[in-house]
Amino acid sequence: MCQHGTSVIETRHLSEWKYLNYDPMEVSLPNFLMTELKRIDPTAEYSGHLPKIQSSTKSTYFVKLGSSSEHEQYVGEAQSLKAIEIAAPGLAPKLFSHG
Repeated sequence: MCQHGTSVIETRHLSEWKYLNYDPMEVSLPNFLMTELKRIDPTAEYSGHLPKIQSSTKSTYFVKLGSSSEHEQYVGEAQSLKAIEIAAPGLAPKLFSHG
């Protein structure tokens, strides 16, 4: 997850959505995402539609969801975002979580 150009990168197989009781087309945010957001800023309220989430503290989060078959791609993207942040702080979105 990244803040203000930030992204949470989650990879989940489509069959896992039923297990999580989440339909990606629903308007409410899924519980697993709310858990991650509350870990970042426990005092904020969150709203929006994937992929863009707004917080009551004026932060913007971008969330990427994909299937488990795309896991390697998301890991590579997360590593790239971390490397960019080290080389040029503030240039890339801040990565909060992936997996």
